[in-house]
Amino acid sequence: MFADEEGWHPMPDDGFIGHVGPIFVKHEGSVTLYGFLTEGKHRNTRGAVQGGMLMTFADRAMGQSIRDTFGPQPIATIQFDMHFVSRCGIDEVVTTRPQIVRSTASIVFMECELMAGNRTIATAKGIWKRLGSNPAP
Repeated sequence: MFADEEGWHPMPDDGFIGHVGPIFVKHEGSVTLYGFLTEGKHRNTRGAVQGGMLMTFADRAMGQSIRDTFGPQPIATIQFDMHFVSRCGIDEVVTTRPQIVRSTASIVFMECELMAGNRTIATAKGIWKRLGSNPAP
């Protein structure tokens, strides 16, 4: 799906996202859009997309938005809230446009709304710690 859409590029990741992704990114001026196509591997026992996949997607999109804004640096999610609003089925395209709510020298507050077409399926908010160049192990 995304490979055929203008401007979408897969986010490289050979870790966990490599197993559950791919996640795609598209830059539209000053706005960055993230998306993925729900597949059978994302299904829960009721046939809907597993909430953990939606959480993973939101966490990665908001974290990457921080890196895009402040440059490549180590960060860590220190708080994350998600509200599931509507069922998401298989073969739907899920997108989000993360927003920075506030940032300090070491903390970034983020939020995003996950959409399937024109339908809100979830909302998320989180706090990230900017770890600097030498994070503790």
